[in-house]
Amino acid sequence: TDGAIEVVTKNTKPIENKKGEVIGEIKNNVLTLNNQKEPKDTIIKYNTINVPYGKTFELSLADGTRVKINAGTSLKFPTSFSNAKNRTVYLQGEAFFEVSKDKKHPFIVQSNKLNVRVLGTSFNVSAYPENKNIFTVLVEGAVRLYGKDELYTEKKSKLLKPGRKARWDKTSKKITIKKVDTSIYTSWIDGILVIENLKFHHIIKRLERHYNIKIINKNKQLSSQVFTATFRVENIEEVLESFKTNFSFEYEIEGDTITIN
Repeated sequence: TDGAIEVVTKNTKPIENKKGEVIGEIKNNVLTLNNQKEPKDTIIKYNTINVPYGKTFELSLADGTRVKINAGTSLKFPTSFSNAKNRTVYLQGEAFFEVSKDKKHPFIVQSNKLNVRVLGTSFNVSAYPENKNIFTVLVEGAVRLYGKDELYTEKKSKLLKPGRKARWDKTSKKITIKKVDTSIYTSWIDGILVIENLKFHHIIKRLERHYNIKIINKNKQLSSQVFTATFRVENIEEVLESFKTNFSFEYEIEGDTITIN
């Protein structure tokens, strides 16, 4: 906290700032932050939580907003919302937000060049740096999407309704919206890995994050193969064997590295 680096575990323990003041507590893999009152005109301070590969984490922000953070994700957030006009957090990776309602202080998730603005709702944002698109899936409520450097207005922003997915192209900055089964995009919260109509070269990074491994793929034909699958409790060997039933390939495992031939 306060710019310091701290290893967060599942054990119950208080979280202190540099002054030794308790600002939150970790219990059952959930970090709950206290709502700290700060004097007016105080410069907003930020904390950053980094979730490693193979792990997920849950965070309860000072305003009561719950955030479930996926593997390989970084979330930067204010230590307090008491002096902020907007409740703004910064996401690199993937997270599911259940936003505490506060009509006077909109909640904004900023990821790359996209802003997702809400008052109180549940939604998933996937903005991993290696992907050319940012995806926002709305479960309930309503959100509005607009560019990071744009001044927010309802007219200029794009409204997203429940049961729909917005795709923001990082290059063209265009937004396309379609109706989806939201459970496909939020299943990671329950530890389920859902792959729907994806080429294997896109699947690799998802496997690396989920299982905390490194995959080297030397099979060019496999890269372009499309797979649909759901994995709940399978280990990485069982996952690879499942793919092999549709496309024949060989692989070797050395420590945390898998080489596909």
